Amino acid sequence: MRGVRVRAISADGISARDHGIEYPPETTGVSKCHLRAMFALDPMIADMAIKQNIKYKDVDEIKKIVHSHNKDFDVYRVGNTDHWVSICPSAFYCDSKVFLVNNYAVARMFLAVQEGDDPLQWSACAYPDSSALMPKFSWKRDEGYSVNPTASELVDHEDLSNVSGFKVIRGNVGQIEWINPVDLREADITKIVTI
Repeated sequence: MRGVRVRAISADGISARDHGIEYPPETTGVSKCHLRAMFALDPMIADMAIKQNIKYKDVDEIKKIVHSHNKDFDVYRVGNTDHWVSICPSAFYCDSKVFLVNNYAVARMFLAVQEGDDPLQWSACAYPDSSALMPKFSWKRDEGYSVNPTASELVDHEDLSNVSGFKVIRGNVGQIEWINPVDLREADITKIVTI
């Protein structure tokens, strides 16, 4: 795929209705997008949340119920809003639209950053089995470390198995630059590099 940019989530979506999703009345309306996000993944998840009276601000409960149902499903609250979206390995759901997922691990990392989660803390996450789905590359941002290209640039990178000019930098100490393209799909930079 050289020369072709592949997004983690496709830019063109289709309507949820065309994807076969018909939201029931109990999931529609204000403050119920968390139920629609769950329903898009699996109607049984939304049914459990309704029976347990889980509200849109119950972040931990929403994530717990989704992960307990299927470890490959995830939900995110977008930025500082109360809007919820959901993702599985094949699709990203945002209310009335469904988008194709091209790179699940990178898409999840981007969504977590948008939600305000620190990807470095995913392994300590209280949600069952979710750490197994996180991207395998990481960086030591909290110890003065950074990477180039940045994590946000890597989200739209065409091929994580072939990243040119990759650097790990530690401010006021030094940097390591790979001369040849590197494969970041399985690299855990925090374990490999110490400057």
